[in-house]
Amino acid sequence: MSQESNMRVVMRLSTAPVHWQVVTDRVMGGISTGILRTGPGDAGIRFEGGLSLEQGGGFSSIRSLPMPLGLGLDDRLRVRLRGDGRTYSLNVYVQPSPMAFSYRFHVATSAEWGSVEIPLREMVATSFGREQPQLGPMNASQAVAVGWMLSDKSPGAFWLEVSQIEVVREFAPRSES
Repeated sequence: MSQESNMRVVMRLSTAPVHWQVVTDRVMGGISTGILRTGPGDAGIRFEGGLSLEQGGGFSSIRSLPMPLGLGLDDRLRVRLRGDGRTYSLNVYVQPSPMAFSYRFHVATSAEWGSVEIPLREMVATSFGREQPQLGPMNASQAVAVGWMLSDKSPGAFWLEVSQIEVVREFAPRSES
């Protein structure tokens, strides 16, 4: 049996806009913008806005409202998305955690719908946008939210559509008796 056949979806995280909030660099005096909408067609959410580097800014993000996610370190996040060709960060937030702290994985986008699978084990700890690899892997059982951030130091308009976020877990194959 192939490894792929051992993978099972154990949870679908909501992409309904009511479960998300926008956080931009305005919390630190920047002037970047971000808007969250229901996406066109089969998109669950559309995150769009403008990135500005003025006044010390340079990020725009969305994150789900906190709730226990029941993740394990060997789980993967399978995401169906498309975007403007920029690279976004998928963030997983844990509690308790310091301010501006998450585990991050960079995802390149294209205008065509596609899926990416992100092993939680490969996400890197970050604080205020700086990688903190010395902190090691996350305690996935403490994961309470996911989010998307654009902070590529390239000012201008942006957009990202996410239609699905699934938690995928590997199960041992059943023995045939």
